Amino acid sequence: RKGKMSVYLEKLRAHFRKKYDLMKNLIEKSGVLRVRYVSDGGLFFWVELQSGDSMDSYNFYKYMKEKERVWFLPGNLFSQDGTHGRFLRLSYATPTNEQIRTGLHKIIDTLKQQEF
Repeated sequence: RKGKMSVYLEKLRAHFRKKYDLMKNLIEKSGVLRVRYVSDGGLFFWVELQSGDSMDSYNFYKYMKEKERVWFLPGNLFSQDGTHGRFLRLSYATPTNEQIRTGLHKIIDTLKQQEF
């Protein structure tokens, strides 16, 4: 009733725009990840792994969760037949900017070194 909601929403949009831009720039500069789909809404990226055809995002997810403490959703979970193994769903909703940087650097370094 006091008209404060629109001010709050503008601050919230600016907050998430900064996180979006940070994650998108890191992905685009990685050399091993590619933004595959950009949505008009939501707080995540659908990212394609640029490494080998036999990539299994679920095994990569398990490795990153256990060894590097980095969480994301493997693409395999988004298809009935598991054919989205080359994809990751990366969210920027809850992590801080520093967590986004750290997590993406760990993902990128692991992919480049093929450690999993």
